[in-house]
Amino acid sequence: MNKLVKPLLVLSIILNIALRFRLVEIFSQYPIQAMNPYSDESGYFNLGLHLWEWLLHGHAARLPLYPAFLSLFVQNGLPEAVIYIVQHLLFMGSALAICCALFAKWNWRLTAFNLIIYYGPFVTSPNGALSETFTASMMLLALSVFIRGEKSIWGRLSGAFLFGLLSLSRPNFLPLFPLILTALFITKQLPLKSLILMLLIFTLPVAGWMCRNRAIQGSWLYNSSSGPVIYMASRMVPPYCPDEMGYFNDVFGTNRPQNLLISLGEVMKNSYGQDNMHIYMPVKSNNPSMMNEVLGNRNYKKLALENYTYYILNRPDLLLYKVSNWLTGYMTTGMATFEYSCYRNGSYLHSRLIGILYVLAVFYDVLFFPAGLVALILSGFVIVRFPNRLSDYRLTVLLYALLCFSLISPIPTFVGNRFTIIQMLAIIVSCFYLIPACVAPWIRRENEHSAG
Repeated sequence: MNKLVKPLLVLSIILNIALRFRLVEIFSQYPIQAMNPYSDESGYFNLGLHLWEWLLHGHAARLPLYPAFLSLFVQNGLPEAVIYIVQHLLFMGSALAICCALFAKWNWRLTAFNLIIYYGPFVTSPNGALSETFTASMMLLALSVFIRGEKSIWGRLSGAFLFGLLSLSRPNFLPLFPLILTALFITKQLPLKSLILMLLIFTLPVAGWMCRNRAIQGSWLYNSSSGPVIYMASRMVPPYCPDEMGYFNDVFGTNRPQNLLISLGEVMKNSYGQDNMHIYMPVKSNNPSMMNEVLGNRNYKKLALENYTYYILNRPDLLLYKVSNWLTGYMTTGMATFEYSCYRNGSYLHSRLIGILYVLAVFYDVLFFPAGLVALILSGFVIVRFPNRLSDYRLTVLLYALLCFSLISPIPTFVGNRFTIIQMLAIIVSCFYLIPACVAPWIRRENEHSAG
């Protein structure tokens, strides 16, 4: 039976590759240029087309690494199918790299690889110009280099630098590496000198980007979209609520912060960086949506703090909404399988294949989010109480930090759909290693004790 396992796993990988080629063919029939020019995907595409103009004079609402990647294709007139294929290859390669870093035996590596590559959103999402697949590939690659390079200072520093580049892909991944280093330091798996050195290497790419923003806008700005995101999350309205102001009137009455007395649209009507058609334009141009982003970012954070302070002092019970939305919303990442399909001409691509992938992705959501919660409790208990039962204590701590970040980081902002699929991917990877790592040695030792 064991002799059949590896050929079957390899056959499954070949089928997955064939599936991806079929999806490239389907998506290539709906070019990015033909889409709504105000979509996020078109925004990234326009940044790629006008990369240098944007880097020298533009805003900080987007981070630079993914537009720089896209520019390699769009500025050279390559077909969009080439972008899709390269993104598929990057994801498949980084997925294999993390499997090889975590497991020594090829049966385990191939099993984990199959588990990762059949997660629906990362079968459909490479077929476009959104940043999720690229960011996920960077995360897996940074993790694998950092794990494999633990015996070499150069390997660890290379991993630290890749985590710095990851922080220039999507802003919500900036805290990930500092959290990993903190966990390793607290558990005495990382000396203080190494901690400081790796933090310095990690900050190099981020510092370079902030220096660029300082030169253009006079402020050490990292990302100007963080303020609006935090603010929108502070207006705690139930998902799909049709009447935001009616909800606020019923729950708060009129005695509430000024910004909650008007609609979200009114608050953000002069927001910057929303025009994806002209997203590359200089900050000091006459386009009002590109001006005052530093002040706007600060103002949105100030309003968010005002809202959360009000909740804590007057309605602390409503903070439970964040937890309930997290519990219910996390298991909707499978919708990202359809979200990428929707980015073509404003309507879904009609494909039975995409429908099957959505069903499969829902299965992943229902299985792995609860498994992540179990792994969080189980692994935490074993790390603290029975560290000697772990075959690789350092790696377990590292993946535990990754699991904590992936489960908890969406709570303050958006959760579900494409906003959380990278975190769900990290949960899948963490659970597949952590649960056997914590349970299997325990069972083996108990069996040995019984046999004795």
